[in-house]
Amino acid sequence: MSEQKNIVTFLDGMERTIIGEKINEDELTMEIQNPVVVNIVPQADQSGRPNGQMALQLLPVFFREFLGDKEEPVVYSYNKSRITPVSFKGGFDFRLYAQYEHIFNPASMPAAEAPVGAPPNAAGNGPVINLFNE
Repeated sequence: MSEQKNIVTFLDGMERTIIGEKINEDELTMEIQNPVVVNIVPQADQSGRPNGQMALQLLPVFFREFLGDKEEPVVYSYNKSRITPVSFKGGFDFRLYAQYEHIFNPASMPAAEAPVGAPPNAAGNGPVINLFNE
């Protein structure tokens, strides 16, 4: 990430793990810009059986596709009496920061290259599927 952001994590009222950039805080509320929900998904082998591996996904609390100006950040004001702060030393793994940054600034990530011999679109440059007809 090019600039240092105040990334925080907490549990919301539904016990979901939320990560986002804290931009303001007072006695009652904490304003979080571009919050995401941490989603853990069990992985399966080719036969569909669980293989014991887990994948971490960051899902935006509010999808940018619904915004008139897709470049504008979304700011949520969380009631501090309804959240549980989470703290730990050492910060997040750099890959989590990179995944978070990529969600809200995809241009900041280098283009993926397909491995040699991979089928077309293996680099993630397949067709774009829009949620709405534009």
